[in-house]
Order: sequence, then structure tokens, then C-alpha cells
Amino acid sequence: MIIQFVAAVSIYASSPDADPGARAKASVDQIRSGVPMCFQEEDALVFVGSTDSSLVECLQSAPSQTRKLRITSNGGDAALAIQAARMVTARNYALIVRGVCFSACANYLVPAARSLEVEPYSIVGLHGAPEEGEAFIKLIQDEVERQQRQAFPDVSEALVAEGRAKMRDIVVGIVASHKQFAIDHDVGGGWYSLKDFHTDVAAFGPNDFAVVDPAYLARHVPQLQVVDFWSPADARDREILAENAHGAALHYRNQAIDEEL
Repeated sequence: MIIQFVAAVSIYASSPDADPGARAKASVDQIRSGVPMCFQEEDALVFVGSTDSSLVECLQSAPSQTRKLRITSNGGDAALAIQAARMVTARNYALIVRGVCFSACANYLVPAARSLEVEPYSIVGLHGAPEEGEAFIKLIQDEVERQQRQAFPDVSEALVAEGRAKMRDIVVGIVASHKQFAIDHDVGGGWYSLKDFHTDVAAFGPNDFAVVDPAYLARHVPQLQVVDFWSPADARDREILAENAHGAALHYRNQAIDEEL
């Protein structure tokens, strides 16, 4: 793993008074560099990057005095995110979100934590989770096959079939781990299905994110202690969040619909 202390200093030297979203934006910009960061700041382990092996390695490297995980993550590998989340639970870490905690980060790291703090101009964003059934398996198989044929135009049909079979086994395993995680952490189904996240889209794609608010969190992860949860107060706040999200489509819950139901 590459640990960048210089980049870390630039993030924490940003003045939130000059630009309310500066610290959050600097953290998200680091993700776009493609180089993960992992370092210790007092009793907090700080990680900036995807939920892949670098996150697991970062947690494994944490000193014994660590009590918190401060994270900026666009998500990534679900299986490794679940592994990392179980480490967070075992160590009883508090979670602090700076910038973004998207996709697998929100799915698993948030429910696994002892407590949650969402810093100013930061987002917890959901867009679904691994699903049971042939339709989901085929969706993943088709995408992997597309990438395989694009990279290797002359690939044999036998190798394509072998790849699809292996991907089936991988997806089935991830779905089983996902289901067990939800049971172990008493996570409400809506956290993953978003069936009661009333908003302006019929379905969430890879670049669509449901922006979690405190009430939605309390409904689906009721056992999680919330230390502080910043939420946008006006249109300007939402503009800053959109700028920090680097093109991700952010969707907000229509709470008026909830009140009518």
C-alpha cells in the first residue's frame, strides 16, 4: 500500500472558513488520483480510497490505540468491504465520514460502526446492493463478458463460458455474505433496496446515489449511535455537494411523501 503523508497534510490544512466544502472536496479529489491514503491521526485511522484490499490492509495496520476510522470512499469491492466492516465491528470503531462514503462504504462500513459522524459537506450515498436471483447474476456475467471481449477480441468461447461460470460462483458467494451481514447487523431491507426512498428516479444506476438523511438512517440502522450528521440546508449546500461528488447524480428523499403514507 502507498501511504501519502504529504497529501494528507494538504487535506487537513484546507480552510473550511474560506470554502465550506474545502476539506471534503480535497479528500474526494484524492480518491480521483487513484492513490489510496492510510495514516494515523491521534486516535483516528484515516483512509481515503476504494473499498478494496487497500482498506483491509489499512485496518490491519492500525495501532492498538485506534478508536475511530475517518473515511473517504467511493465504494468498490463488496466482499472486501464486508471483510473490512467486520473488522470495524470487532474493534468497536466509531466512523467519521469526510467527503463521500458511497456504495459499498455506505452499505457495510456505516452499519458496522459503533457510532457515526458525517462532517460538513459530506455524503453517505446508497444505490443498491447485491441481489439474489438469476437476473442479477446474468447482469454481472454480461458485464464481465463485455469487458473480456473488449480486452481480448479473439477470446475463445470456452474461456468466455469458463469466465461466466466462475463469475456465477463469485456472485453467489457475495450475495450470501451480504445477506449474513444484514442479519448480523440488523440492517433494515430498505437500506439496500431503497424501496422506501421516495425520490425523482425509478431506479438507481451505477452513478446514481440516494443521499442518506438522519431520519432514513434511523429507520434502517436504528442501533447506530449518531454523534453528528450534517445535512444540506439550502440549494447552495446542495450545489457544493454536487461539485464535490464529481459528476455523481445525487438524489434526495421526498420526505413529504413519507408524511402522507
